[in-house]
Amino acid sequence: MFKRIMLAALLLAYTMGMSAVTSAYYSNLDGKSGTTLFSALTTVSATGYSTHTYDDLWTYFQTTDKKADGKVWDMYSNCSFTFGTNQDKGSGDTECQFYNREHSIPNSWFGAAGTDEYNDLFHLVPTDKIVNGKRSNYPFGEVTSPTYTSGNGSKLGPNDPAKVAGYTGTVFEPIDEYKGDFARGYMGMVVRYAGGSRTFTVTTEGQAIFKEDFTSSGGYGLTTYGINLLMKWHRQDPVSQKEIDRNNGIQATQGNRNPFIDYPCLAEYLWGNSKDATVTLSSLCGSFETGFVVSSSTGCTSCSSGSIPTVTSPTYNEGSAGGNITSLGDPATITENGIYYSTTSGFANGAGTKLTATTATSTGTFTVDVTTLPVGTYYFKGFAKNSAGVAYTTQSSFT
Repeated sequence: MFKRIMLAALLLAYTMGMSAVTSAYYSNLDGKSGTTLFSALTTVSATGYSTHTYDDLWTYFQTTDKKADGKVWDMYSNCSFTFGTNQDKGSGDTECQFYNREHSIPNSWFGAAGTDEYNDLFHLVPTDKIVNGKRSNYPFGEVTSPTYTSGNGSKLGPNDPAKVAGYTGTVFEPIDEYKGDFARGYMGMVVRYAGGSRTFTVTTEGQAIFKEDFTSSGGYGLTTYGINLLMKWHRQDPVSQKEIDRNNGIQATQGNRNPFIDYPCLAEYLWGNSKDATVTLSSLCGSFETGFVVSSSTGCTSCSSGSIPTVTSPTYNEGSAGGNITSLGDPATITENGIYYSTTSGFANGAGTKLTATTATSTGTFTVDVTTLPVGTYYFKGFAKNSAGVAYTTQSSFT
């Protein structure tokens, strides 16, 4: 009874737009490192979890995966589905007929229907049935020479080891806008179910990303390819408002949270630049805190210190596109700058294809060469990055 009351209170807070978490929720991570940190993450990621059924997902998706227009938020397609009870009907022969419940960690990798792993919303999302079927049980990756492309640009085909080393088999690649979402979902599942009775390595496809060694030398449950892929996506696609809202929605329905959405920099302490260092929460910025810039902040500096650069004036001139850095931010060191471009107008910050300029060392204009792009209309945004996060210009275009 108490758990149901708590979930109802969380759902009310979510619908009112209130934050469902504070830094105190993660206080047991403070001062931890290595396997001790990993163990603490396993504990906190299970906190509040309420066992539910697979059928409950049809209702839960209406809290966790609803667009502003009330339609289903499908990350595999550009379909406009209406919510309903049990939409997984019929075989379908084209996209946008039916949607179903996609295990982004395929069920065949761990099996056992009816378990918490099988029903966990942090890797279950509503997707078009046809695209879901095409994805099958292939691991995620970055495709070269796609054999199939969905309506929103998700692709199936051989992995390109020049982009992500460590695997050469068939992979499924979601669009750039959602790569970080899936990466952090995987990270959350690793710590949540580490050492459980069912792992994610039953098939060779699962073994491409996951392993059963949860030590530092063992990669904390991820293969070299898994680390290469998930950290790349985690860094390139920072936490968005969609992801924050979904995390709150999952807590309001399922009861628990994903620590890598709340504190994205924690991934660096297991698999990245701060691996095995000691966590000091006050030196990090949570996505629920004032000062966190959605779709930009890395969360690796305190919310009370540091600021991202300022970049303005997206400009195209005779085969070059760029912008103007008007402030370096704090710290005043630009680590990367350039443009993101796409053939889709309104693309999200950090999505599209990145072209890097010569790294700026001071304020002023910068450009990148775009003359090698095929003839067509392109939309672009300039960007500049320091250790506090990434800043973007507004969108412009060129033909």
